[in-house]
Amino acid sequence: MSAVSLHFCYHNFCRIHTSLGTTPAVAAGILNEEWDIDMIIDLIEIDENSKSRKRGPYKKRGEIDFT
Repeated sequence: MSAVSLHFCYHNFCRIHTSLGTTPAVAAGILNEEWDIDMIIDLIEIDENSKSRKRGPYKKRGEIDFT
């Protein structure tokens, strides 16, 4: 799943399409300038660092009565 997301991110934000003359994200008005692959790598590194936080203890909830 991550490989597909990475491919779509590169395809829409980095790759300049000949029919558009720019990236689809710039053509749609989502971005002001094209990204390079380094920007995507930076986003991946930021995401990995944010996941490294330790989670708090698990708190049990009350039991569910199915009767």
